[in-house]
Amino acid sequence: MAWGHVEGIRTRLVDALTETLLRLLPEVGPVLLFALAVLETCFITGLVIPAGVALLLASALVAAGTLSLVPVLLYALGGALVGDSVGFWVGRFSGRALDASRRRIGGLSAGQRRRVDRILSSHPLVSVSFARAVAFVRTLMPMAAGASRLSYPRFLVYDLIGVGAWAALYVGIGWIAGESWHRAGNVLGLVVGTLFVLGTWRLWARRRAAARPGLLSVALTGNVAAGKSTVADVWRAQGVPMVSADELARRASAPGSEGLAAIREAFGPEALSADGSLDREWMRARVFGNDAERARLEAILHPRIRALRDAWMDAQRRARARLVVAEVPLLFETGMEDDFDRVVLVDATDEVRRARLLEGRGLDPEVADKLMASQMDPELKRARSDYVIENDGDLTQLRSRAREVLGQLRGEAG
Repeated sequence: MAWGHVEGIRTRLVDALTETLLRLLPEVGPVLLFALAVLETCFITGLVIPAGVALLLASALVAAGTLSLVPVLLYALGGALVGDSVGFWVGRFSGRALDASRRRIGGLSAGQRRRVDRILSSHPLVSVSFARAVAFVRTLMPMAAGASRLSYPRFLVYDLIGVGAWAALYVGIGWIAGESWHRAGNVLGLVVGTLFVLGTWRLWARRRAAARPGLLSVALTGNVAAGKSTVADVWRAQGVPMVSADELARRASAPGSEGLAAIREAFGPEALSADGSLDREWMRARVFGNDAERARLEAILHPRIRALRDAWMDAQRRARARLVVAEVPLLFETGMEDDFDRVVLVDATDEVRRARLLEGRGLDPEVADKLMASQMDPELKRARSDYVIENDGDLTQLRSRAREVLGQLRGEAG
């Protein structure tokens, strides 16, 4: 008798709680969905509790008649747009700190973050609208967009498309699941279980791949007479695999190469010396101070230089190298900074570099000034570099700083 009495009380409590939840759900449910949609992209909550799951459940309840479709849609869309906008401005205001960081953020290195910036700026429809509909990716997308050069009005337009696609996708799946659950519940459960297992296996495989040591690619650059060749010599003596952009350019335009044939076709036979090789002095005089001619030469050589460098890096990767360095004098001028994980700039003041050109290389002052003026402002390069090696002192100081930065790079490479 006593046990039956307790069981009756428990049943009444459960029924009362269920009735209360069903009565409150139409009012509280959409508000909770709004909060989850805001938090998913406003903070990193979406990595733990994706709002898409809540929207799937709400849509299934709509199909069951427990919730109304209009409030669910309005609160989900509103929360998504508010969260995305807040995330965008968090990224915009913290973008400078992210760019200045040398550590991985969200699994992305500084070089990879520059690539993300480039993709968001050049392909916003795909990178914003499509990413908004992909689970977990949308959690970090607004902050990445804010840290990029993408303007807020353009972001909002593409985000509206993405939010609409996200809502349509999850509401559609939830509705179908709710309508067909009594007929295909077992099949749907099997499908969901299989997808869960496959997703877990894929996550485990990716984590294992990420745990394996990779290849850290570094670009060493600097304006003329800054001292990058000395730093390269120090690193080479320390056993670091290195390749020079000048060396690759010579290979790309070697006698008998497609590059040299393309240069001859573009500039005429006078671009070649008597022995059939590229007349570098003639070419240097031809492109110096002439942006159109230099761009024409770069259009021929740069794709070939990239291909040669990628092949060299692949060979180093197969040899299980952890760290490789490419010496690229005109890294920023040619837009190659996004090809590397880290950028190291060797820099000195204009006065020091000019004195080196005049005294060390014997250049005429007018030629030295034109040469320095033809390169990008060092301050702009410093802002876009991960490491800066100052070279206003003597060789001992430069070599010490070069070894110090190399130690930090090797630490990052594992």
